[in-house]
Amino acid sequence: MALNLRSRPIVCLELEKGAELPEGFVAQPLVRNRNFVLLYSGKVVSLLGDQIYLIALAWYILSVTHSPVAAGLLFMMGALPPVLIGPFTGVFADWFERRNILVAMDAARGVLVAVLAGLLWLEAMPLWLLFIGAFLLGTFGSVFNPASSALIPNIVVESQYARVAAVDQFVWSVCSLIGFTGGGILFNFFGIVAVFAINAVSYFVSGVLEACMRIERRHLDVRSSSREHRHPFATYMTDLAEGLRYLRAHSTILILFGCFTVSNFLLWPQALIYVPLFFNETLHASAGLLSVVLGSAFVGMIIGSFLIPKNPGKGITRKILLRGWSFCAIANTSFAVALFPLLLRHLTVNQIVVCGLLYSVVLGFGLVLINVPVSVIVQKTVLDAFRGRVWAFLGSLSGAALPLAYLCGGLLARFVPLYVIYLSGGIAFFGLLAILARLSDLPKV
Repeated sequence: MALNLRSRPIVCLELEKGAELPEGFVAQPLVRNRNFVLLYSGKVVSLLGDQIYLIALAWYILSVTHSPVAAGLLFMMGALPPVLIGPFTGVFADWFERRNILVAMDAARGVLVAVLAGLLWLEAMPLWLLFIGAFLLGTFGSVFNPASSALIPNIVVESQYARVAAVDQFVWSVCSLIGFTGGGILFNFFGIVAVFAINAVSYFVSGVLEACMRIERRHLDVRSSSREHRHPFATYMTDLAEGLRYLRAHSTILILFGCFTVSNFLLWPQALIYVPLFFNETLHASAGLLSVVLGSAFVGMIIGSFLIPKNPGKGITRKILLRGWSFCAIANTSFAVALFPLLLRHLTVNQIVVCGLLYSVVLGFGLVLINVPVSVIVQKTVLDAFRGRVWAFLGSLSGAALPLAYLCGGLLARFVPLYVIYLSGGIAFFGLLAILARLSDLPKV
């Protein structure tokens, strides 16, 4: 359950039209767009593996250590690379062929997870190595993600951006629903080794599909006449600075992503620490039941993917964003009420599970109302030459809260009642809603 965003007084839409695709490119339905189908087929496979892996890993680390702090530290290790190196990896997405970056990173992740699976099978996996593996996976993902996001305008036309964003949310939601549900079941019946092996295979299959894409080579100006005699590091730093200046000129995007940073801080520990700990130690429920509750968030996302307008206008975009934050605030506040001790002691396990299901569905629906319009804004407004850097900078900004969120989440889960945590989250979301409602440039989106 994650968020995304970006822009300036808000968004100069008069950017070089047609700069993203080769001259003479003919728009066609997405299902007949070979590159799009290959890219998203790879996404489906790798996302399924990722989501199965995530929920099983959360349950595994809690089962082995019985410590939410250990779980928080593990997920913090995976979240650190986007913060530490994310702004720098975006330059590579603008320098090199993006398809080649995707293939290389999927291959690297597949090899890494396969090695970890082998060590687990041999029972030769010290816990610290799992932490290093999480950090390396995060590193490869930090290179992969900006290139993947920046590639979309190179394979579809602008009129299809909103539909692509909706498809992206739908694919992510369905894969997460199946993965979160299947992860707990697979872990129960086959163990953690099988889950790691499935994730490794998913990366290899995704890489093969990406390698089959046929994308016309972009004009890469890294070695232009003004730069050809400069040291590569000097060129790299110059391009990095240009990307920062470009982003600073779009202040509304930065404000929106600042709100997303706070949202990520609030949301990610809920899915991977608070709820698993509650089901494990308070309800003494199974990993399969946990998977069903967490997976229901993606049911809400699927519903939202169908209901959200495919080509929202300027005023509609603002309303959708504000409604998305409203749903997140309501979901957190309502679940906090259900967890209040005076009420909780009178509820059966099944009634608590129903409350969890409703909370997850409403939260997932709200996230889609945030993610889709914001993704469209960025794809439409950022020049192709800067897109990789902008996605990387913004991804680092929105992800900057994750390492601290996981660390704090592990500590809070041990010392602070869950109803207090969720109530505080609901209040924080209402505060973000008030900030965005007063943002003068937001109505221009």
